[in-house]
Amino acid sequence: MKNSQNMTYSVDPFREYRIWRRYAYRFLPSFGSALLLGLNNIAINMALSLSYYAKANHLPTEFSFGTGMALCLIFFVGQVMLCEGFRHAPRILIPIAIVNILLAISYLASHPATLLNLSPLITSLLYILILNSKSHRRYTSMLRVKRRRKIRANAPFP
Repeated sequence: MKNSQNMTYSVDPFREYRIWRRYAYRFLPSFGSALLLGLNNIAINMALSLSYYAKANHLPTEFSFGTGMALCLIFFVGQVMLCEGFRHAPRILIPIAIVNILLAISYLASHPATLLNLSPLITSLLYILILNSKSHRRYTSMLRVKRRRKIRANAPFP
């Protein structure tokens, strides 16, 4: 029997590649659509809602651009955390989607409902549905397992 101090964690790179390629084909539609819906959402709200509130409150238009960029930055941080397998990533992404929903609803309260005006609301709701879908939860749990294994492999043996 081998001593546990001499054991190393060896990874076959070709096997890892095949596994991740299979997972990418399986989970990419949910992950990719979540990413695109979130970005679409923030972009439309930056163009419509935030610029409207900047004009209504006599603020410069840079305010709406800065707020949109802050939403984008927080969204990207949440997506990176999700890709790395951090457990608290949905706690960042869902509030961003809720902020986008609230911006879209408040903009619709004072403007007529057109397809362009409704699209941030619809995409935010779809984004929340995708984040809570079974496929997306499986993908994120798989990423968490990979992260834990990577941490354990790099940890020094006692």
